[in-house]
Amino acid sequence: MARTSSSPGQTIRMDFFLINEMFYFVDFPGYGYAKTSADKREKLRKMILWYLMYSKVKNRLIILITDANVGITDFDRDSLDIIREQKLPHIIIANKADKLKMSEREPKLNAIREVSKDSLTIAYSAKENSGRAILLDNLNRFLG
Repeated sequence: MARTSSSPGQTIRMDFFLINEMFYFVDFPGYGYAKTSADKREKLRKMILWYLMYSKVKNRLIILITDANVGITDFDRDSLDIIREQKLPHIIIANKADKLKMSEREPKLNAIREVSKDSLTIAYSAKENSGRAILLDNLNRFLG
């Protein structure tokens, strides 16, 4: 249902999906990977920050997805600061953990956890199906 591209960073809008007539899943552009001009990247940044800071949507759970190999970007840090200031519940997903060599996995994940501090950080791999149960358990608790 969602538009995808063979190259990352092509999404330039928020997509809203109503799930089981119960809640919305809102997909934001992958800001860090957007292959657009600086002006358009700034517009994306403002759109995301508006949603985090000024949207009247209640009972939000923010899931910040970062590449396990790349780690927390400057924009992720800024987003985490705002998420914490707004006291928004959130989870950090360190995606594509399967692509890390075993010797790299823990140091890279620990670096993400160091920046994310008090946030739940889940190493996730769709390929290995790891992290999924922890994520679903936390989503179910939030949706309660």
